[in-house]
Amino acid sequence: MVYIGDIFHCPPAMTVIQTLSDLNYEVKVCTNKFDVSETVDTFANRNNVEFKFVANKYNKEMSVFEKFTDMFTIRKRIWSYINEEKDNDSLIWVVAGGTVKFLGKELLCNKYILHLLELTEDLYYLESKHKFKISRQFAKRASAIVECEYNRAHITKAWWELDELPFVLPNKPYKATTIDRYSSITNNEKIATLMKSLENKKVILYQGNISKERPLEPFLKAVEALGDPYVFVAMINGENPFPSYKGNQYYHIPFVIPPYHLEITSHAYIGILTYTPIKNDYSILNTLYCAPNKIWEYSMFSVPVISNDLPALRNQFEKYSNGVCFEEFEENEIKEAIINIDENYDTYSNASKEYFNSLDINKRISHIIKCVLKKKD
Repeated sequence: MVYIGDIFHCPPAMTVIQTLSDLNYEVKVCTNKFDVSETVDTFANRNNVEFKFVANKYNKEMSVFEKFTDMFTIRKRIWSYINEEKDNDSLIWVVAGGTVKFLGKELLCNKYILHLLELTEDLYYLESKHKFKISRQFAKRASAIVECEYNRAHITKAWWELDELPFVLPNKPYKATTIDRYSSITNNEKIATLMKSLENKKVILYQGNISKERPLEPFLKAVEALGDPYVFVAMINGENPFPSYKGNQYYHIPFVIPPYHLEITSHAYIGILTYTPIKNDYSILNTLYCAPNKIWEYSMFSVPVISNDLPALRNQFEKYSNGVCFEEFEENEIKEAIINIDENYDTYSNASKEYFNSLDINKRISHIIKCVLKKKD
C-alpha cells in the first residue's frame, strides 16, 4: 500500500491494512508520516504488516517549488522500496488520487488498485494551474478502481470512460476493539467526568472537523429550543466552534485519538451528519454523494442519525430506516427530525444496528482481491 498523508488518520486505509492482515496477506505500507507509538500500538501483534516511512517533510505549507522537488525525492524512495520488496505476485494498493502523482508513470508498469477517497474529475500535479492531468490514463490501466459509494462509482465510470464499474468499498471502519454501549471513558478523566454528568441526558453528538461544508449552529439552536433532557456535544478535530456559549446544553470535547473516540460515540443518543456542497479542490458532487465513515461509527452502537438532505444519505435512510433527513438547515426542521427519531427510537435504533451488520468488510475486500488476481491470470 502507498499513501501520502497521515495514514493513521485515514480510516479507509487503516481498514484495508488491518483487513488484508486478517486475510493473511503480507502487507507492506509505504507512507510519508511517522509516528512510532501509533505504529506499535496498532500493529504490535501483526507480524505480516511492515511500515516504510519515506519522508515526513512534505506538507501543504511548503512552496510550490519545495513541493515539486520533494515529490520527486519521495517518488525515488517509494520505488526503491517497492522494487526491493515486490515479486511477481505483488499488487500495489494506491490510496487516494493525490498519491498517484508521487508514483508517476512507473506505476503503469505494475499491477495496482486505485482506491479513491474523494470524487474528483481530474487529478493534477500540484495546484490546478499546472495542467498535467493524470487521471484517465492511470484509471484505465488500473487492475481495479475502488470507490467508497455507489453513485460515485457510476460518476467516475462516466467521467473517466471506464469499461467496468469501480468496486464499491464503503468507509466502514475496522472494528479494532470491543467497545460496549455506554462505555467507560479511559485515558481522560475530564471527559470521563463530563460524560458521567450527562448519563441521564439525550446526547445529540457531532464528531468530525469544522469547515464551511459542515454547519453546526442550526443544531445548537435546535437543541436549545428542545430544552432538557437534550444536550448537544461536539467532539471536534479543531477549536471549540462556540467558545462564548454559557448555557448547559452544549459541550465541546477536543480531539480524541482513535479508537478511544468511540467511547464517547457509545454515549450518543442521536448522531449528526452535516454536509453543504461548496466549491473546493474536489468536485461539488463529492459532498452530494458523501460517504461518511461516521455513519458506521454511530451504527456500531445502534445510534440513529439525522442529516441534511443529500442523495446518498437519503437513499440509505430509505433502505434501512436508520436515520432522518431534514430539508433545510433550519431550527424547526432539525427539531422535527430529532423528535421523529425520539418518538420511534427503538425502531430507528434497531435499524441502525441492522445497517452496521449489512456489510462484511472482510468479504468485500477479499472479493476485490480475488477479482484482481483473476485478471492477473
